[in-house]
Amino acid sequence: MVPHLEWIKILSGLVTSNSLRAPLLTELTTVQQAMSNVNHSYEDLGVLLNEKISELESMLSKMQNIQEESASMMQWLQKMDKTASDWEAAPTDSEAVKAQVEQHKLFETELKQSANKVQELKDKVTELLEKNPDSPEALKWRQTLDKIGTSQ
Repeated sequence: MVPHLEWIKILSGLVTSNSLRAPLLTELTTVQQAMSNVNHSYEDLGVLLNEKISELESMLSKMQNIQEESASMMQWLQKMDKTASDWEAAPTDSEAVKAQVEQHKLFETELKQSANKVQELKDKVTELLEKNPDSPEALKWRQTLDKIGTSQ
């Protein structure tokens, strides 16, 4: 059995001989180029992954904002429905009529002010559905659109 140092000497001698040196250098260069290509591919993959992560984080943030807006809008719509349903059908007292007219005016003003918000929310939810029709949240978004549409 040849000791390790002997093997190193034998291999060193082979590498230094001109007949083996050129093919080994060519093979080494080929391996180095392949490694360089692999490294570039991994770097490119890393860039793509970071872009995708950024895109997904942006989408998640947008979805969370829309969900918050939707929940707020649904609460507002429920409040408006309750307000309208609580009005007396036809007050007989002139003061009650005047008070109800004022309530109606305030109600109408609030509705007009929120009409753009409702439309913006509908547009955002519709955009989410168009971009992500297979999302697990899609059914919930459709229900939100239905609720907003029937409450207007």
